[in-house]
Amino acid sequence: MSVKLSVIIVEYRCLEEVSKCLESVSRYLRGISYETVVSVNSFYEKNAISALEKEYPSVKWLINRKNLGFAGGVNAGIRNSSGEYILLLNPDVQFMDNSLQEALRYMDDNKAIGILGPKILDPLGNAQDSSRSFMTPGILVKRAMKRVLSGSGGPVIEDTDHDRPHETDWVSGGCMIIDRGKLGEVGLFDERYFLYVEDMDIARRFWDEGYKVVYWPFMTVTHRARRASAPGTKNLFFIKYSVIHMVSYFRYLIKFKGEAGRLRKR
Repeated sequence: MSVKLSVIIVEYRCLEEVSKCLESVSRYLRGISYETVVSVNSFYEKNAISALEKEYPSVKWLINRKNLGFAGGVNAGIRNSSGEYILLLNPDVQFMDNSLQEALRYMDDNKAIGILGPKILDPLGNAQDSSRSFMTPGILVKRAMKRVLSGSGGPVIEDTDHDRPHETDWVSGGCMIIDRGKLGEVGLFDERYFLYVEDMDIARRFWDEGYKVVYWPFMTVTHRARRASAPGTKNLFFIKYSVIHMVSYFRYLIKFKGEAGRLRKR
């Protein structure tokens, strides 16, 4: 039996957050034909996984052989799902209402859209940077300096109207709807990125194939976590994830031959 939507959650040492996310999915996706796949990148004892399988019998639990990273975890979920659309969902994302149904109808009615990203709010109701420009080296340095100088570790918001739907270079992989049919033409997430940049990469490839990436604020979700690579986190973790982030970005530059900010197709 085919389903409209495959919800894919990549888990890494956050079973409690996954549990809350699954409760939100169950509450707000009523009326949508969907399946849920949790791609587990952690190692747990068998009894812990068995308890989850009993608590959430309708969820497909993929226990990966090792930590595949975000892109690898997502791809495992995609390969083990069948929905017409794919919803990537971070474990710390919560729905606020039933607006996902409208988002899917909007994509049905606008076949040029390959990826759609909603408005993402932090727990205080502030907009996060979920509509973004392709990252050039200059923009990267500018954003990093703003974070360091602010000392808050919070997001650097680009100058965009977060209340207006618009085409954008890329949207956050923390909550992203993808047209599976078009993904078949574009290809899966690039697993050379262990963490970070994979969402910018795939959005760019959608644009290169002639499909649009759209920010659609009439669907709103909340996202609790701080960025792991942001200042303000514990120093060793900040260094670790900052290095991972930079390695991913340099791989992106090499892949696209330094044309990091090349304009997308219109």
